[in-house]
Amino acid sequence: FDPETRTLVGESSGLVADVRFDPRRASPAFSVSATGVLVYQRAGEPGGDRLVWLDRQGHETGTLGPVGSLYTPRLSPDGTRVAVDISDESNRGDVWILDVRRGSATRMTTAEEDESCPVWSPDGRTLAYCSVAGSRRFRPVIMPAGGPGTGTVLTEAPDRDLDPCDWHGDQILVEGDSIDGGSQDLYRVSTADGELQPFIATSFEELGATFSPDGRHVAYASDESGRSEVYIRDFPGGGRRWQVSVEGGRMPRWNPDGSEILFLAPDDHLTAVPITRREAGGETEFEFGAAERLFAVDVKDHGSTQWDVLDGERFLFNVEVRAGATDPLTLVQGWHLTPTP
Repeated sequence: FDPETRTLVGESSGLVADVRFDPRRASPAFSVSATGVLVYQRAGEPGGDRLVWLDRQGHETGTLGPVGSLYTPRLSPDGTRVAVDISDESNRGDVWILDVRRGSATRMTTAEEDESCPVWSPDGRTLAYCSVAGSRRFRPVIMPAGGPGTGTVLTEAPDRDLDPCDWHGDQILVEGDSIDGGSQDLYRVSTADGELQPFIATSFEELGATFSPDGRHVAYASDESGRSEVYIRDFPGGGRRWQVSVEGGRMPRWNPDGSEILFLAPDDHLTAVPITRREAGGETEFEFGAAERLFAVDVKDHGSTQWDVLDGERFLFNVEVRAGATDPLTLVQGWHLTPTP
């Protein structure tokens, strides 16, 4: 490549075959230094992600589904099924449902475009997910969870992506680009008429929103303090706010009985904060107990929430399988030098 003319010059020639490539991050395993030294890693045993069951002590109690490129696992309300994005080699996702008891997998979407971020309706009969089929932007789509089919677009915003986070009653929480495109905000969408309204719109990143069991509050992560912390807001107004984490936190989930909020600390320890709720003057007040660090987990490194909680004692994590992490690296010198005629 000639940087002055910005054109390719001469014939191409292969340097190394079979270099490792991670489609989840569009990342090939090679790099070149400023002095022209090339380092690369050959493709070996494939890595990927796996859904793993862990107990409250961090002990693995089982696995679910295949190893692959997986995103955003979500347990159904009755805990018998898991909706998950399983992506192909080009990182194009489809929504699948995994049966927890039998281990079977059912593909729910078949469009040529990317589909991801599935969430369950409160009765477990419907799925919401995001799709770019026929659009340049992700938009929320809903479809029956009984079998493969075609979804119905719930709402569209031509100037931003909208990814479902959680569902309660007739409201779906979605995260999406701010109007000015400078951050991620939280919105709510009505399943009755598709009306899209801002829930939390600031100049900071708001991610991973999840409803409290009664739907009156939302836990989420925000970097407004300069690092990601977990907060609670009233729903739907969003006026009052409580800070849950004090030393960093992301990917929050409520214990289904409402007794605690669980989240990942900056060092990927699953952390539980007990909650006491008090009703005063028609409003809820929260008191928080001391944070308990439960266990460390090698969760998939991704912005959206990559785990779910079944009953406060069992957790389903999307963990990274690092099969190729110990494969050797090879250094090559002089590869860029043109032989003297």
